[in-house]
Amino acid sequence: MADIELVRDDSARSLADNSTVARLGVSSGPAVPAKAGPFQFQYRVLKALILRDLASRYAHSRMGPLLGILLPVLTFAVLIFAFKLRGKTVPSEFPLGVFIMTGYPLWQAFQSTYSKVIGAANRSDPLLMFPQITQLDIIISTIILDAAINTVVYLALVLGVVILLSTPLPRDPVGVLLAYWSCAWIGAAFGLILASAARLFPLLPNLVNPFMRFGMWVSGVVFMIDRLPTWTWPYLKWNPILHAVEGSRELWTGYESPIFDPGYIISLGFVLTTTGFVLERLTRRYVGP
Repeated sequence: MADIELVRDDSARSLADNSTVARLGVSSGPAVPAKAGPFQFQYRVLKALILRDLASRYAHSRMGPLLGILLPVLTFAVLIFAFKLRGKTVPSEFPLGVFIMTGYPLWQAFQSTYSKVIGAANRSDPLLMFPQITQLDIIISTIILDAAINTVVYLALVLGVVILLSTPLPRDPVGVLLAYWSCAWIGAAFGLILASAARLFPLLPNLVNPFMRFGMWVSGVVFMIDRLPTWTWPYLKWNPILHAVEGSRELWTGYESPIFDPGYIISLGFVLTTTGFVLERLTRRYVGP
């Protein structure tokens, strides 16, 4: 009987301790990790993909990050030399460094992001064997990493132009950077549309690429719109990159562009992005990854 009473006393004491722990909100057992929500899980997936791509991009050479900055600088130097020889489309009062910085880098942001999205969509990534990772995850991580690297390079070029060429600082630095990002945004959205449509028509990107090379010549990289005849404006205003280039020049120097319309860029960007996500979802569901 004494043993039974001792067991009862121990049980009662244990129950009292458990109730006290419960009131304090502390678990007496081993900690069980909380299940990640959908947004937290998506964040972890994108973070892992970005770190993997960043490591693989510069894994073969320690000079990789430095070359990523030197090559755009060399390209910029060649463009300055070329425009000094034949800069007829640049007004004499407009700084040549600003003209180039608000032209070619913006087109390159569009072209680079578009190419990286198409490349990520065509890549046979072994991670796609896991059902938790989709091709869209790989595309989004590529867009984020490419935009971050290109932004650092662009800011370095802007700083170099201001210091070495004695060009004036942008009147609206945030606006100039937003114009640059808008080109990357349009390139990412356009690339997502083509990458999704390529599941149905695999040769479609190959048919579009020749026209992409021609696109630089109608995007304001080598001319200013007010130097062209007015009858050409309606045929060029459809190009959102031209609007971004003209807007960047206006926001940098105060030059008044006759066609710059930020609403057109934003509206078209949302339409292209929505179309890209819808196409990606539909083609992935009915055609396959």
